[in-house]
Amino acid sequence: MTSVASVPSAPGGELLDYQDVLARYDPVLGLEVHVELSTATKMFCACANEFGAEPNTQVCPVCLGLPGSLPVLNEAAVESAIRIGLALNCDIAPWGRFARKNYFYPDQPKNYQISQYDEPIAVNGYLDVPLADGTTYRVAIERAHILDHVLWQEGKLSWLVPLIQLETSGEPAGAEKQDYFLPMGLAWEEREDERVKNLSTSAVVKIRQQGNVGIIGDAFADEGFCRAVVKAMSVGKEIATAQGKLQFRPTAAFKQIAGAKFESLSVDRPRGSSSNTVVTMGERLMLKGYRRLRVGLNPELEMGLYLTEVAHYPNCAALAGVLEYIGNDGQTRLLSMLQAYVPNQGDGWTYALEYVRRHLEQYRTTPAGDALPANAHEAFLSMVRVLAVRTAEMHRALAAPSKDPAFSPQALSRADIDGYRQRALDEAQSALEKLSAALETVPAADREAANRVLAQREQIQARLQTLAKESSQGTKIRIHGDYHLGQVLVTKNDFVIIDFEGEPGHSLEQRRAKHSALRDVAGMLRSFAYAQQSALRSVAHNEAEAARLAPLARAWEMETRAAFLSAYDGAARGAKLYDSLEAGRGLLGLFEMEKALYELRYEIGNRPTWVGIPLQGILDVDAGQ
Repeated sequence: MTSVASVPSAPGGELLDYQDVLARYDPVLGLEVHVELSTATKMFCACANEFGAEPNTQVCPVCLGLPGSLPVLNEAAVESAIRIGLALNCDIAPWGRFARKNYFYPDQPKNYQISQYDEPIAVNGYLDVPLADGTTYRVAIERAHILDHVLWQEGKLSWLVPLIQLETSGEPAGAEKQDYFLPMGLAWEEREDERVKNLSTSAVVKIRQQGNVGIIGDAFADEGFCRAVVKAMSVGKEIATAQGKLQFRPTAAFKQIAGAKFESLSVDRPRGSSSNTVVTMGERLMLKGYRRLRVGLNPELEMGLYLTEVAHYPNCAALAGVLEYIGNDGQTRLLSMLQAYVPNQGDGWTYALEYVRRHLEQYRTTPAGDALPANAHEAFLSMVRVLAVRTAEMHRALAAPSKDPAFSPQALSRADIDGYRQRALDEAQSALEKLSAALETVPAADREAANRVLAQREQIQARLQTLAKESSQGTKIRIHGDYHLGQVLVTKNDFVIIDFEGEPGHSLEQRRAKHSALRDVAGMLRSFAYAQQSALRSVAHNEAEAARLAPLARAWEMETRAAFLSAYDGAARGAKLYDSLEAGRGLLGLFEMEKALYELRYEIGNRPTWVGIPLQGILDVDAGQ
């Protein structure tokens, strides 16, 4: 069949070149995705749905479209569609319409198609995405497509493992579709009380089959599923799906991490961790399930493998196993990782925030003349120095010579630094434009700082132009990429670094790029600023108290910064990451300003009441503080 398309032309009739076409038109490409449900029989008749049978042995009058034959809808297929709809909080239509579409097939002109489009079973759905600040962002669902699926059976247990692709309402043309991992388990009340109890914590729907009542829920709440995943990783199992395969594999450290009795470990209830799900197994293993999927090599997997098997860096959660989906098209998606459990007393953010709150609360009602004792923060600063050393050791491990091109260090060039500066300038333009447009939504207490930042727009851009003018010395390496106090766990007066996924708003390619290690350092310094500002805002009951406590909070931040930078420099200097930290302060300042501008843009869109923190950070960096 030959397809003829009109060629865009200008009003005068001349042909347009490629760039002109892009300037005048928005190309919109439509994709029709077909999926196969794991039903035993065909969609509209009782013929077996099994590959490999002899030709013409799985047909009937309905399949052949013979006159007088009437199709009958497959009940299991409808149930599968309803399950997906309920999982996505859709309205389930009380009835649906299937249309018969007649085409002229040269070999069988009488044949036709039966399809459902304009009146689907499930409509008007949504997915609530938990954000890091505890709030929820609701994504409206227009349609859901099943990318692939498999019914995974282990003994008497089975789980439906689908990969779902969502198309959201109001989505701009050409925007990325969102892929999700949503394994589901089914348990019956009278036969599987314990499984029903576990699945009920994340139930999707109750179902009834004649006199039996069951529940469908998140498979990560099913102890059997979690154990089956770990067991499959241990033996390198592969499970064929309709359009690809699930590939389980252990790392070289699996036996050491999991131990010999991993199948009998207790399984705790899953807990949400931002957009992922984490299940702890016997305080020995941690199974992490990824909900939002991305095509390509996930940096957390790549970094975990390198730090565990190559660099042998001890202060990270060691990687024991991996579950990936590999499509027939060769595209890979990371579904789950198994890591060593890290006993801890909480993350660094909670540790720092509670410390500063206690410190400020102690002086909230103290007479102004009372002096702060010498070395008042020494115990805390000793922990900060440990954190700095662990950070430097991570960077040294990532800066070691490697035959792997993805981890081989590279010299930092003048072009790299110019690129960093341009990225910061672009962030400044975007953040300040957003601030100007949203000025009326800024809290009254932060309005003055917002106006000062906007008034200094040209000064901020000029400041970015002057930063990092020193000669380009140092090394580009793989870095954490989203480094802050929330990404470290406090454990026995030490720290373990976690979550190497990188900045969530960036593509996988951007997250895997090499950078100066000072970008991580800047992220941690900005986290100190957030801790002191957050503590001050929560402790001060009024403006007078805030004014009196602000110098104490600021002094804590300055001491913490100085302790971190000094200890980091002492541990990292010999790795040739930079000529010296003093010479790199311009580059460090550039990264700090970019981070503060990014924070401003984020807070305007997600937490307007927090905009005062990055606003103050921008003013401080601009003033050279």
